[in-house]
Amino acid sequence: MVVGVAFAGVVLVTSMPVSALLTQHHQLATTSAALAQAQSADASLAAEAKALADAGTVGRLARSDYGLVPSGQKAYVILPPAGASNAEVAGSGHVPLEGAPVEPGSSQSQQLLGLGGSASPNPARAASRPASPPRHGAAGGFWARVGRTLEFWR
Repeated sequence: MVVGVAFAGVVLVTSMPVSALLTQHHQLATTSAALAQAQSADASLAAEAKALADAGTVGRLARSDYGLVPSGQKAYVILPPAGASNAEVAGSGHVPLEGAPVEPGSSQSQQLLGLGGSASPNPARAASRPASPPRHGAAGGFWARVGRTLEFWR
């Protein structure tokens, strides 16, 4: 009888794929973790897609990441003077592209151009007239303007 029970135990142990069951359990746990991570990424991407459906978000990203502006507007990058420290640049009125656009003729525009802080009394009239280019000291010819423009090459 002992030999029969031992033989039955050997048959059961060798015929049941215990190692296969353990391997499949490990694969199932690994796949479940990968599925949870994919579902988390999917939820994050769905939220991002929902945010990108808003035109304001797209406009803000286009302006801050790529320097794009709406049709009919112009973006100007105001460079700091050569040799200026970070503290001087921070208080100089420099407006980065991620900031709100500066309205032509506004007091902020006047300050950036160095013309004082007074805006015109009629903003509609100020916006309708063409903006004059800023003056850079003594009048010069074409090559003087090119030289001032390419000043940063020095």
